[in-house]
Amino acid sequence: MPSVRRKSLVAGAVLTAALALGALPEAVGSSSPTTLNPIPAGAFQSVHLSVLSEGPNVTVNPPDPMAESASHLEPAAILIEPGSMESVLTRPTVTQTQAAAVAVRITVTKRVAFRASRPTVKPVVKRVVKPVVKRVVKVRAPVRKHAASGPVVREVLHGLASWYDNGTTAMRLPRGTHIRICGERGCVNRVVTDWGPASWLPDRVVDLMPSDFVAVTGLQLGAGLANVTVYIY
Repeated sequence: MPSVRRKSLVAGAVLTAALALGALPEAVGSSSPTTLNPIPAGAFQSVHLSVLSEGPNVTVNPPDPMAESASHLEPAAILIEPGSMESVLTRPTVTQTQAAAVAVRITVTKRVAFRASRPTVKPVVKRVVKPVVKRVVKVRAPVRKHAASGPVVREVLHGLASWYDNGTTAMRLPRGTHIRICGERGCVNRVVTDWGPASWLPDRVVDLMPSDFVAVTGLQLGAGLANVTVYIY
């Protein structure tokens, strides 16, 4: 049977094997050391530098003495090594002058403080006028009316009125109770909308709004308290 392989295929396989063998590293010590041959004298040639052989001669002057430092050394200067100094074993004797005792007499002068007379000023005493505090008096009024068609008065209270900026009228009565508050200047009709004054202030019967306090008592807000009469309906 004739061979079916192509000649080019066989040649390629042989060439690949040869390249693989050539690429393998050589074994250690398989080659001999290389001998260094001397360089022949004919490889050297003289070079002529015109810059060094031609041109004027340049003279280098010595350094300027003005540029030298204050402690420079001369070429012929001699360095002197420091000598040895004997150590002092004893302290020098010093003669001190004796101080003479001197008696000193100290005279103490008694100083008398001088006070200038001041005019006698009597302190000004301001009298604070307080409103007359009346105890709360509850009066059981008879059944009557302020007018022919007015409401019936159930109780009358006499005492002090105060004010506070809360927008309400406060008494120790149920909320919604109708009352009439009268003072030196006039009267106002109001409805109880808050609880007060405090229970530990028995002489106060009502806390008014600032505007009602001025309208009823005719006093400024700085007065703080004023006597009023409260009619409870």
